[in-house]
Amino acid sequence: MTFKHEPYFKQVRITNAPFPNVYPLLASGQGLIDTFAIQFDPKSTYVEQYNVNVQRSFSSTLMITAGYVGSHGVHLWREADLNNAYPLTPDGTQFAPINNPQRRNPNFANIRMKVADGESFYHAGLFGVQSRLGGGFRAQLSYTYGTSIDDQSSALGRNEFANGQARTVDPYNRLLNRGRSDFDIRHNLSINFTYDIPYGTGRDHGADGSAVARALAGGWTVSGILSAQSGIPVSPIYTFDQDRDATTDNEQRPNWAAGVGGTTRVNDTQLFDPNAFVLPPVGSRGNVGRNAIDGPGLVSFDPAFVKSLFLHRGSKRSAQLRIEMFNAFNRVNFAIPSIANLTVFNSPTERNPTAGQITSTSTPARQVQLALRVLF
Repeated sequence: MTFKHEPYFKQVRITNAPFPNVYPLLASGQGLIDTFAIQFDPKSTYVEQYNVNVQRSFSSTLMITAGYVGSHGVHLWREADLNNAYPLTPDGTQFAPINNPQRRNPNFANIRMKVADGESFYHAGLFGVQSRLGGGFRAQLSYTYGTSIDDQSSALGRNEFANGQARTVDPYNRLLNRGRSDFDIRHNLSINFTYDIPYGTGRDHGADGSAVARALAGGWTVSGILSAQSGIPVSPIYTFDQDRDATTDNEQRPNWAAGVGGTTRVNDTQLFDPNAFVLPPVGSRGNVGRNAIDGPGLVSFDPAFVKSLFLHRGSKRSAQLRIEMFNAFNRVNFAIPSIANLTVFNSPTERNPTAGQITSTSTPARQVQLALRVLF
């Protein structure tokens, strides 16, 4: 699927085909072939990682950690149609504003190629607290503030991410595509705890407390995980050849409208206002950066209640009754818009009426799960 070559696969482009009677043209060999290629003798991909952290124990039950983590990816894979037109400027932002631009090699249509020349940069500050208090209470807090920047997050189109662009906007100037990674999450908070409820252990009802009370109310453990994250970013796009680079395979980004330097969420189901964007002049590329809009955040709390009991006195066999909840507060965590709704313009004269709309969630509604576990 990644590399589509004859004799197993052949893709041909015919301009102004006489639909539906196109087969005679194919049989006679008309049309330009789309080619799927890979860089010859690419350099090996590698990553540099570095970190430093400081841990401080304030007592036997409390430890705090603060640190920094970073990485640098080199020779990462990206993908684009390399058979575009020659630009008018060295940075590849201006092309001749003509109706029929010519590709670099007019004997082919798209030459979608994978090259290993991308870079990535990750920097994050970490903060953590670990606590073991008396009475069977254990808790941990972890917070990360970081950012990941790259030239492209995948060389497999949208098979991994659906944030907007599938390929590099300009194959010959990868810096035009440098921006937040498709998986970038700025804020990430996680809190988890476990508490062994002391009821029925003799600490609160005496060593010879009611056997029935101990059997029913004793042996319970309560735990939970709270997750809170900021959203992954998205790119508004359009797919026609407004910039006149002779290809529509490398999706383009629009311009910010006058007086708009960024967008905010309109409401729960409208991530951005489509009127915040305008088309660039013919022959120009847009000034909206890659992944410039924050997607919806996520908050979820997953508690669990576990009842442990021995099957009979002195036995090593035991059982656990587990009651687990996911998204206990039933919070609606919205997903990013679909690709169709990240497309701002359908044509040079038509704005997409559903641009920015959110139509799905990233987590399910509240779920409750019961389980019986036997250990032996």
